[in-house]
Amino acid sequence: MLNGEVTKLNLKEQRSGKWFGVIMGMLTQLGPLLIYFAGGWLIIARSDTTLTVGTITATVALINRLYRPVQSLLNIQVDFTRSLALFTRIFNYFDMTTPIVSKDNGKKPDLKNADIRYEHVAFTYDPEKPLLTDIDFTVPAGKMYAIVGPSGSG
Repeated sequence: MLNGEVTKLNLKEQRSGKWFGVIMGMLTQLGPLLIYFAGGWLIIARSDTTLTVGTITATVALINRLYRPVQSLLNIQVDFTRSLALFTRIFNYFDMTTPIVSKDNGKKPDLKNADIRYEHVAFTYDPEKPLLTDIDFTVPAGKMYAIVGPSGSG
């Protein structure tokens, strides 16, 4: 149930982010459009000899170079808010109390250089196809054993 809510929230965030991107894309294309329109009108209707097509093109190029940093600055707030939410979840997790409580007078095992003995070990992914059956082995103190499959992963 909680997983479904998180999925819905994630989809909602992505949809709103896409709409934000579409609106920002439209606005960033509107600026050059207006510059081309105003420049063309000044050149054609007003016969402005000081304004050239090269000046208009250079202005549009500079405006387009300005949009990218502005969009990055706008995205900082989204990233910052997302990071704050993530940090809140992480710190809430760290603040959780563990349900397992050890007794004050409980025995502590002696772990100094002890061999580890496995007896009658069985393992399977599918009950119809056992992978390990009735395996006994000892791991000497300070050593490590791995059971590795054909892919090289354990």
